[in-house]
Amino acid sequence: MVDRPLSTFTVLFTDIEGSTSLWEEQPEAMHVALIRHDAIMRDSIESAGGVVFRTLGDSFCATFGRADDGLAAVVTAQQRLAAEPWPTEAVIRVRMGLHTGPCIERDGDFFGTVVNRTARLETAAHGGQTVLSETTAELVTLEQLEQVELRDLGLHRLKDLGRAEHVFQVTAPGLATDFPPLRTLENPDLPNNLPEQVTTFIGREAELAEIRSLIEKARLVTLVGSGGSGKTRLALQVAAELLDGTGGGVWLVELAAVTDADRVLASVLTALGMREKSGRPLFETLVDAIGSRNILVVLDNCEHLIGEVASIADRLLRACPQIHLLATSRETLAINAEWTYRVPSLTLPPPESSDPDSSDNALAYDAVQLFVDRARQHQPAFNADGTTLPVVIDLCRRLDGIPLAIELAAVRLRSMSLPDIVRRLDDRFQLLTGGSRTALARQQTLRATVDWSYDLLANDEALVLQLLSVFSGGFTVEAAEAICTGHAIESFAFLNILASLSDKSLVQADIGEATRYHLNETIRQYAGERLAESGADVVQRALQAHATLYLELAERVAPDLTGGDQKHWLDTLEIERENLRGALSLLLADAARHDDALRLCVALRRFWFARGYWEEGSEFVTSALLLSPADTVPLLRARGLTAAGQMWGRRSMHTTAERHYRDGLDLGRSVHDDEVIAECLCGMAWAAFSLGERAAAIPIMDEALEHARRAGDPGLLGAVLERRASINYGDLTQSRANYAEALEHLRQAQDLMNIGIVENNLADLELMLGNTDSARTHLESALAISNELRDESVMYNLVNLGHLAMLDGDREAGRRYYLNALRSSRRAGDQFMIANSILGLATCLSADGEDGPAAELHGITDGLLAHVGGVLDVMEVRLREQDQERLRQRLGDDEFDRHYQRGVTHPEVDGIERAMQSIRS
Repeated sequence: MVDRPLSTFTVLFTDIEGSTSLWEEQPEAMHVALIRHDAIMRDSIESAGGVVFRTLGDSFCATFGRADDGLAAVVTAQQRLAAEPWPTEAVIRVRMGLHTGPCIERDGDFFGTVVNRTARLETAAHGGQTVLSETTAELVTLEQLEQVELRDLGLHRLKDLGRAEHVFQVTAPGLATDFPPLRTLENPDLPNNLPEQVTTFIGREAELAEIRSLIEKARLVTLVGSGGSGKTRLALQVAAELLDGTGGGVWLVELAAVTDADRVLASVLTALGMREKSGRPLFETLVDAIGSRNILVVLDNCEHLIGEVASIADRLLRACPQIHLLATSRETLAINAEWTYRVPSLTLPPPESSDPDSSDNALAYDAVQLFVDRARQHQPAFNADGTTLPVVIDLCRRLDGIPLAIELAAVRLRSMSLPDIVRRLDDRFQLLTGGSRTALARQQTLRATVDWSYDLLANDEALVLQLLSVFSGGFTVEAAEAICTGHAIESFAFLNILASLSDKSLVQADIGEATRYHLNETIRQYAGERLAESGADVVQRALQAHATLYLELAERVAPDLTGGDQKHWLDTLEIERENLRGALSLLLADAARHDDALRLCVALRRFWFARGYWEEGSEFVTSALLLSPADTVPLLRARGLTAAGQMWGRRSMHTTAERHYRDGLDLGRSVHDDEVIAECLCGMAWAAFSLGERAAAIPIMDEALEHARRAGDPGLLGAVLERRASINYGDLTQSRANYAEALEHLRQAQDLMNIGIVENNLADLELMLGNTDSARTHLESALAISNELRDESVMYNLVNLGHLAMLDGDREAGRRYYLNALRSSRRAGDQFMIANSILGLATCLSADGEDGPAAELHGITDGLLAHVGGVLDVMEVRLREQDQERLRQRLGDDEFDRHYQRGVTHPEVDGIERAMQSIRS
């Protein structure tokens, strides 16, 4: 049988929505219905000139020579299906997807990326809905079909994780027109953090099915394989396909850039969109966040943290009954619950396929498809024909079908012929056959592949690749140049070398507003090993240069974290967070640079404060203080103690914060530094106030204000005035005056973050006094600032805006604000604000006459408050009491109490889910 490789077809995929449940509930009726369905589908397809090439259950797969024929078939089929008197209680609704492109035809079946993408397109639709790709939409003429139109549904990320697809819906007489949002990765009912992939996913259909089956019966599945075997991409695809809207979503935890085992828990928490809770262990916070939700967590690149990941996985499986874990690693986690799936190489043609006369079916095999796809990416004119395919088959077989090795080989087509690549690869494999017999063959082959690619580099390219291994989480051109030009690399040559490494896919370029580069983990580890072979002195020089580079960056940026470019520099440090962590870890490990570690902590404290990295900051600065030598400059140590006080205070550990502030104050006084004195006194006053000692706090704050005025820093003075106003609510006139003066100084300093805090607190005052118009003005300003800076105070703004909207009678806006506040507070892990948000949602339901659900949300609110010991503010107390009284009058005490008590018994996570479900319904 001869193939017609890469001929263009319009492909159709269809399937009955909800057929499984229909078969379970009405098997006899479904048997009759399916016969009729099959007849309609086959007749509609074949009458339009289509060919059915595959059926599976109730699914049809067909191809058409023209897009117009495919469109005619789906319109006819949907119209006949809609008009059919079905024997089932529910109407049979079929979802359909059309896409056009080059396909591989073999023995009457079709393969290729177009076929796979059509399947993903069809699964995004709903029963009765037909969707088209942009490619197909551009090809159809609509001239032969009366009243048929295409509705633009916009760009959507399909579950193949590839580029966003422009999707169109077919509308025609007799067909439904209004459907829920497509089941794509942007759909809020499919919560996930899966990243877009810049290259296509090739093949692996059998592996996908096997892993999905394993996950159905096992709560921990580990994909095991050598570096470059495609574990990560396979795991992401499995995760995407398991998104069906019935659970709590899928969440990717990328561990490749995590070098410290102690950061694994924090990485999981961050991936789930949660924040630490003050004074609460991270694992307990994580368990609270997950609760009984049915979620899938992908733990990617575990091998360098295997012990810690295994421990966390075991504890999570025991504590969270509905969690499922999908791990990727070069070795198993080795815990009892684990099921292991060894990732195989891509499928390869049998040995006889090397013969030019027997290679017609080659493109049906995944390894060959991958090479051809990547070859055309790097050399668009590449032609897979009877001449090239035998060589490709030989190359793929000798690379054992390992994806990374194949991709590296394809890149070389930019500068080498295909036969030259194979000849060089043959020599390399021959060289490495005498290695250890105990090593896995894939490890040997991957080592050979990377060695081969590395040995093709010029000496200066090899040196640059080695040096780039010191970066974590990526790097800029400037940062890389600073490291590399200190090692016999000339500045004028560096950019060309970096571009060459990028072309060879050894360095990845992330194109955005500013280009950023990174090494994938396999190449980074390989380059690091090669760097180590250069000698300890070379390694230390590179690492020390890296630490110095990021110390200088942080100190250069620190003054601007309060100025007009505040957001830009906060975002810059966010991007460089992994490099900053690495620099801090090295400085802490080097006794000669402990003072530098403290300098870096001082420079980063504003960043940690703004972005909510309080635990990380408190741990780093406390370690730096403990390690700093006795002769540390007093002012530096005083500033370090101030930073520590601020971090511990943000974690609500006010006693610890007060102790650091007091020590910092003593040193500040000894060197007569008004800035340090003012900050430490201000921190001490806030600690006292937070511990219920308001009377003691006021004179301390007054002294802080005196020193802040003497320091001459408008940003500092504004921040101290804001704290003083917040402590002194008993004197509203004085508080207003302090806030007004604080704003004056903060605007002079262009300190947006603290301006936002003042605006929010002024709104609190106005709400308390009933001045809603003024409160709204302040809150809108605060919200804009919080959103711009990604500041954690946004949840307070949203709740108060919800209150204002409800007072205005705009229930839709109120619901939107409260729901966004709940999402924000949930991410931050702030149970007090979660309770406030749910209270607001309860008042929305009450206003809409949904009295039972409203009473239940009141119970959830009060249950959460009792759990954290929180007390509502004046505004919220008033809303709560008024709404509960209104509900009691409408429901009666017994009915209200029944719903209310149901809510009280909800744990935090279930309560949040219940609140969100109530609002959505």
